[in-house]
Amino acid sequence: MATSAQYRQLINDYGPPSLGYTQGMQGTSSSQVPQSKYAELLAIIEELGKEIRPTYAGSKSAMERLKRGKV
Repeated sequence: MATSAQYRQLINDYGPPSLGYTQGMQGTSSSQVPQSKYAELLAIIEELGKEIRPTYAGSKSAMERLKRGKV
């Protein structure tokens, strides 16, 4: 499983300009803070997405099985 540091590196390499990714002399230290938070959030969402199976969404019995770890 990839770590959040690996996700951050991926985002920093390929992030769109509108989300704080800067090239050349455009970047300032203040523009890097939102990028860092954005990368952290993406990593968390990615990790959570692996734990939630869409086929079980909305199923009460499946939710109980997931809580007990019986799936």
